[in-house]
Amino acid sequence: MSVRELAPPQLPHAVPPLVAGRSVILLATDAPAAAWSARVAWAVARAAHGERPVALIDASVEEPGLDVGAVRTAPDGLVDAFEFGASLTHVAIEQETGLHYVPVGTPPSDPAAIWASDRWERLRRGFASQDALMLIYVPREAIPHLAFAPDGIVMIARGGVSLESLPAPTLAVIREELGVPPRESPLPRRSVPPWARWTAAAFSLVVVVAAAVVLAGHDDPQPADRSAPPPTPPASVSDDRTPPPEPVPADPVDHESPVPAGEPGDTLFFGVQVAAFPRLGSAQALGDRLTRMGHTVVLTPIRLEDDGRVWYRVVAGVLPSAGAAMTLRAALRSTGVLQPRHGTIQRTPLAFEVGRYRSGGEATDSLRGLRQRRIPAYIVPVPNGTVRLLVGAFTQEAQARTADSILKSAGLHASLVSRTGIAR
Repeated sequence: MSVRELAPPQLPHAVPPLVAGRSVILLATDAPAAAWSARVAWAVARAAHGERPVALIDASVEEPGLDVGAVRTAPDGLVDAFEFGASLTHVAIEQETGLHYVPVGTPPSDPAAIWASDRWERLRRGFASQDALMLIYVPREAIPHLAFAPDGIVMIARGGVSLESLPAPTLAVIREELGVPPRESPLPRRSVPPWARWTAAAFSLVVVVAAAVVLAGHDDPQPADRSAPPPTPPASVSDDRTPPPEPVPADPVDHESPVPAGEPGDTLFFGVQVAAFPRLGSAQALGDRLTRMGHTVVLTPIRLEDDGRVWYRVVAGVLPSAGAAMTLRAALRSTGVLQPRHGTIQRTPLAFEVGRYRSGGEATDSLRGLRQRRIPAYIVPVPNGTVRLLVGAFTQEAQARTADSILKSAGLHASLVSRTGIAR
């Protein structure tokens, strides 16, 4: 089949026949034009969405870009499903009837391992069995790592690309303008290794059912710490949720939006997730390192949905705005704490207050006592001169139940409160 060259205005008519009869299409990016590429990927997804269900999956795990075009998104996503056992029915977020979106979620420990995961093959079979379409948004350099064969590849290259260098099976190239000679591709020509063979053994019925549930839009009952986002999320990049894709900011990753109107000026809702660990000791070790660097650190227990294990998220900063969190993220990258392109901005307005003190010394003594009891608390000053002792940081009340159980088991009576105070 010859490779078609398309421009964005052609997508509503060109995409449906292009994806007809196919279950898995890669949307591969070939140039660093993140906002434009994201806009095109969403246009393809919406053009493909019609007679059958469609899931758009952001597998650009090193530099997520598709949140900017989502009607709503959430902190958990593809990596949480592949690495930490989150349910795919939870991380697939319905955008409109029949169109779901899976964000990247937590930064991966090894991007190549996500791309090479055998779960893709099981998902491919599940989507095929349900006559559904999976669109996987990936950088071109990820293609050799994939351990499954897509039904087709659509290259998204704003300035065009040499057709002779395209990996198989490329169906189309989407560029900004047709009739203009393509710019030289920023990537060297490479040969793609043979696709990995997969076994003919029957895959688990559970996977098929999960894929069907994702695409049909049915929600499983959500556990305490993995509840879905509210039906009408605020339209703010600072809350990891954005309005529909027009217009798209020039830089969808680091675009700064103000704190939503109506919130008091001392709200401390924002931070940067640095890592997550299955053991509190490991999380505390990283937390101690960040504390020595002068950062306020929040360790939040999150119970995984599939196996019930508790993981501890390490978040740096208790900050008043997304812009402040982005500045902190840049600093953490420059000092080597975060790898380039890693670090998720989190908006978590709730925490448990386990005490309020008149002086920092009293709060520090209580903090040490709690740590000896394996309660990861942190200190936040308040403008009236008092000091709050808080535990955890949560997007919504349901997510806090795991921490609530831990506190009650330790004999502590805490109140779930809004995170306010003086930024540190």
